[in-house]
Amino acid sequence: MSGVERLNWVLQQYSITHLIASGHFGTVYHAQHTPTGREVALKLIPLQGVDSDEKVAAERHGAVLQQRFGAAHAGLVPEVYEHQPLSPFYAISMELVQGRQLSTLIADGPVPSRRAVEIALAIARFLERAHRFETEIEGQRYALIVHADLKPDHILLLASGGIRVLDFGIAKALAARTLVTTNKWGSVQYASPERLHSDGQVNEHADFWSLGIMLFEMLAGFRPYRNYEHNPSLLDNAIRRQEPREPLPPHIEPALVAIVHKLLAPQPERRYQHADDIVRDLDAFMSGAPTAAGLEHAHASQATVRLRRDDVAQTAETAPVRPPVTQTVPTEPLAHRTQPPPQLTAEPPAPGVRSAAAWRPPLLVRMARVAIIALVISLIAGEGVSLIRGQRLRGQIRAIDVADLGRVREQYARLGTWTVIGLGRWRVSAPLVTQMVQLADRTILEYRDERPAVAEAQWEQARLALDFASSITPGDLRVASRRAYVRGQEARIDEQLGRTRDGYRAAVRLFREAARLDQQSFDPYLGLASVFAYGTHDLDGLTKAVAEAERRGYKPGRRERAQFGDLHKTLADDRRTEATRLSGPAKIEQLERAVTDYSKCIEYFDGLRLFNSEVNLRTCRKRLAEVQSQLPPAPVPASIGGSQL
Repeated sequence: MSGVERLNWVLQQYSITHLIASGHFGTVYHAQHTPTGREVALKLIPLQGVDSDEKVAAERHGAVLQQRFGAAHAGLVPEVYEHQPLSPFYAISMELVQGRQLSTLIADGPVPSRRAVEIALAIARFLERAHRFETEIEGQRYALIVHADLKPDHILLLASGGIRVLDFGIAKALAARTLVTTNKWGSVQYASPERLHSDGQVNEHADFWSLGIMLFEMLAGFRPYRNYEHNPSLLDNAIRRQEPREPLPPHIEPALVAIVHKLLAPQPERRYQHADDIVRDLDAFMSGAPTAAGLEHAHASQATVRLRRDDVAQTAETAPVRPPVTQTVPTEPLAHRTQPPPQLTAEPPAPGVRSAAAWRPPLLVRMARVAIIALVISLIAGEGVSLIRGQRLRGQIRAIDVADLGRVREQYARLGTWTVIGLGRWRVSAPLVTQMVQLADRTILEYRDERPAVAEAQWEQARLALDFASSITPGDLRVASRRAYVRGQEARIDEQLGRTRDGYRAAVRLFREAARLDQQSFDPYLGLASVFAYGTHDLDGLTKAVAEAERRGYKPGRRERAQFGDLHKTLADDRRTEATRLSGPAKIEQLERAVTDYSKCIEYFDGLRLFNSEVNLRTCRKRLAEVQSQLPPAPVPASIGGSQL
């Protein structure tokens, strides 16, 4: 083999010829099994070194899974012949598959859409089988396999058009009774935000996210966070915070863009929930049928969007046109005319005078006319180009996601070049604003959940969408109210993270402004409740905020119980601490108030089972007993003649 360094190294019954690849745990070599003469891919994991015990255990576990999965689904993973310690390594002998790594295909440049979808479809079909695979290991029944490190290096493209999925070294079998397991070694470039947030916890959604990154990379020729990849810490933080991704190239079909966005949705519950859902959408795209991802983009958050008069008026474009009303003017009958109509005749010009037809305007006048005509023609042409571009942008609006905002803003700005009326902008303004509102509403709706999983980056993306909408229609109240609300959430987070000292005050002001602009929305009061519960520790403010949200249609639930419980615990802890600095009646007063708040804490947390309510419940019970022990015993009522006075 030209260009390949031959090793001629012997490890017991294996003759190792050359290196194939190296990874996190070990190195893969091309080798020959001497007793049988069979050529194999031999993976060697050192038995000594950093985390060697964990790595060897993971590789042994992965070999078992790959062996069993391959026996059930031939042709998807390399066959595992044997795995055993061959000092100083743990050795896994596998089928030597001839093919091309997906990473080398991507290195040649963007992959055509249909070829990229074919590859993604093959990976999704692998996941469909892996996530339904059941097996038993050491008496434990497992319900599915999570590969946990899908990336282009681990996808082998075969000449037949199929694929082989490589490296089960950190694959995980998930027990039916558990939702996640832990893998701390996955490649950061393909790791989902929740995986990074949870220090390596994975489930099947980790594989879906990795597939989304690979599909993005095939279509674009680069990964969505390439600007951060020079620094692993920045990359990790960008994925955790869900910083805006680089957009896909503009020529990618909107239906395919929607599939990628769904695979990479910020919240796992908004992604595909099962591998067969991904298979169906990719199959639908290949056949030209509607996709679930495309329909979601088209109908996202419609229930929360109120139509303005302008939106309704826009339907006048398609209303039937009535014929113009004509009116006849009566004329005098010919018989009543007393004189014939005057005859107009042209008199010849006087001698020495030029006729009007022969007169020509001065040169400057003629040049001015030409310039005006040229300007009018250029303006008309500019409006025509703007209208064509606007129509093209209008067809893409429903597939726009937060990652596309930079590109869309530029497209919208170009619609105003060399125009006066701005027909192109007029064509797209209303639906574009509606789409921006819908993008922001996704985050706002997520925050309503009793277990909101809204990251700071999502509020930032929502604000960017609303900033764009506000620049299009500055006086739109639905945009202004949402924008004030989202900015309030950002201000609240700023103080929580210690970036500012007046964030809570700014958040309260912005939430109240949002409530004033939209007299029906309860969302601003959910923001106020969070500030009062965890920021300013204002029990009266929290009570009023929840009551006002309820008056506007919100149904308080377990989250509000947790807020009241957390706030009473905080107030009780403060009073308990204050009591240590006092003595006499003042100390007794603080202890009694702490008893009241700890009792309320117990009341709200008892049976709640949300967030850390069980821990807080035990803490409040313990501290209530401690505080009560510091209070003097209640006086025993005196009795006279057996009756109490």
